[in-house]
Amino acid sequence: MRKISHLVLSTVLPCIALAGQDQNNDRFDVASVKAVERPSLGERRGCTGGPGTLSPMNWTCAHVQLTDLIFRAYDLELYQSKRPEWVDEIFLSVAARAPEGTTKEQFRRMQQNLLEERFKLAFHREPREATVYTLFVGRSGLRMHASAEGSPAAETEWSRVPGATIGPDRYPVFPEGKQGLMGVNNHIRWRSSNVTTADIVKVLRRAKKTDVVDGTGLNEKYDVDIFWENESFDIAPHPHPFDGPEIEKALQDRLGLRLESKKGTVSVFVIDHIEKKPVEN
Repeated sequence: MRKISHLVLSTVLPCIALAGQDQNNDRFDVASVKAVERPSLGERRGCTGGPGTLSPMNWTCAHVQLTDLIFRAYDLELYQSKRPEWVDEIFLSVAARAPEGTTKEQFRRMQQNLLEERFKLAFHREPREATVYTLFVGRSGLRMHASAEGSPAAETEWSRVPGATIGPDRYPVFPEGKQGLMGVNNHIRWRSSNVTTADIVKVLRRAKKTDVVDGTGLNEKYDVDIFWENESFDIAPHPHPFDGPEIEKALQDRLGLRLESKKGTVSVFVIDHIEKKPVEN
């Protein structure tokens, strides 16, 4: 991951989180956290389970970055974080069990407590000047259609869609009936049903690397099929000239949405202390 630069402003928001703080006593019943080697090519990585999944009480992670766990626990995007570079090089295996009936919000607090206890994580938040965006319905009207009842749940996480190929335009092509959010060499395709404007804002924050606010007033769930090129999507230099479309044009042409920018501030999560190895289980 890239190192995130930030502008320290005169006003710092005091939000120090220390190990041992009681957050409504939200703890996993059992949790194992172990340091592992960087995954090899093709080796399984990522997290599964938790509230809202087929395994709501069991949460497991294989070869997951410590950075990713922090982002999950505190609902952060890359642009919202300032951390030591070595944090990106720590990989972990996690197995945890949550009490029956745990909500998504309680689950997130459990993840936070786990990081603060096992890694002695302490942080604060501070504002950073940035360009921010508001999402509106396009001037020519909405082009999205409401999803049919019983459609698959929304896909908003980056993934490799099984069976996907690369078309002549260098964009991913998904098999019939498959949906997901996938990028190859800066060429990104997102096809999904049951998407809310909150989901769209979430994806746009990653694409624009700054805050995006929903100003559409829309409350339906929609089908989306959109593709765009990000010049800075990959760490490696772009292998060919940028040939678009940019995300703003794709939004207008495919979804009937538009972005308006203005100067503002974003809240940056600044790590003050974190251990390199987890406390023993």
